[in-house]
Amino acid sequence: MAVPDFQTIMYPFLNIIKDCQIYSLDPILVERLSTYFNLDSDDLRERIPSGKQPLFRNIIGWSRSYLIKQG
Repeated sequence: MAVPDFQTIMYPFLNIIKDCQIYSLDPILVERLSTYFNLDSDDLRERIPSGKQPLFRNIIGWSRSYLIKQG
């Protein structure tokens, strides 16, 4: 499966954090979301064009940013 866009990640992201634990885009959050979306190791190795970070983690960050803006 291809890495989902930030809108697609939002609802599963909210479901994971509804337990009120603190998740700072740590590996546990990334792992839970990657399992939810059935991403394989190739998907998780994909990087943003600058190569500075994994694409999936970057997209999770954007989802979080938009959710924070919406309150």
